[in-house]
Amino acid sequence: MQLLQYGRAGHLVKRIIDVDTKDIKASSVKEIEEAFSLTEESLFAPLYYPQRFDAAPLMALIGAAQEDPRKAVLKRAETAQKRLYRYLEEVERTRKLYEEDGAAGTDLGAVGGPLANAAKSSGAETAEGRAVADGAGVVVGLDEVGRGPLAGPVVIGAVVLDTSFYILGLNDSKKLSPKKREELAAIIHSHAKAVILEQNTAQQIDEKGIGRAVRDAFFGAVQRIEDRFGAEKIARVCIDGLPLHIHPNECAFVKGDNKIASIAAASIVAKVARDKYMKELAASYPAYGFEKNKGYGSAEHIAAIKAVGLSDVHRKSFCSHFV
Repeated sequence: MQLLQYGRAGHLVKRIIDVDTKDIKASSVKEIEEAFSLTEESLFAPLYYPQRFDAAPLMALIGAAQEDPRKAVLKRAETAQKRLYRYLEEVERTRKLYEEDGAAGTDLGAVGGPLANAAKSSGAETAEGRAVADGAGVVVGLDEVGRGPLAGPVVIGAVVLDTSFYILGLNDSKKLSPKKREELAAIIHSHAKAVILEQNTAQQIDEKGIGRAVRDAFFGAVQRIEDRFGAEKIARVCIDGLPLHIHPNECAFVKGDNKIASIAAASIVAKVARDKYMKELAASYPAYGFEKNKGYGSAEHIAAIKAVGLSDVHRKSFCSHFV
């Protein structure tokens, strides 16, 4: 059993599995639990590097434990096997998000954009597609949070991912718990090639209308990405929803935060940033319960508006029928 190359976990597994009998009967339950814990810890990380991943130590340990007569060991092997299967399912789901992120706009249900049209009309590889394949192009994902609330800004997240590894757990931010969103947002900020947040305030929304405010914020985020990487490097601009026509290489995807890794990441960082801001506003405007409703029109929020009126962070154009 060649496990020496797998670091501390591999060494520990090799030590407790008998070389001749391939069993672990000579090891105590405590030693076996320590081996499982360390091996799982080394494998089940939130960042998945395909070139480094190898489940051999854990699979060897599970196989040996399944042949052990002790109930505690058998139960621990069953738990580890189930966890490994769940982990591999999440790896595969996330891999598809990244795969579609890299291929966005070719044949994945993009609503519009020149890349999608070029692929369908000619079948020829575009210059942008070659740039991404060569590692020279930048794919940016964008998503909005806060289109519908009665108060607070609309926030746009723009993310350029490092595709040499996967961030496991990426998904539509609305499908994640607050704790999970915050954990993933921290990882995205630390490991993405770029994270941009752009917003339009309640006053700007009232002045422009929500549609124009959202479009302007998207455009501003893309401009900042171009400033960082160079306009010529932007191979694809992936947007959740319908086309906004803010970039010549734009591709829009209905429910894109379920399909495209960079859009999902943008959804998460925008949601976490806006929620944090609304909690901060709650300290200055305690009557409205912003820390709970995040500016959305809950029954308690509407009752507070009727009781004390609007604040200067409310979207007056959204609240005319309440006051």
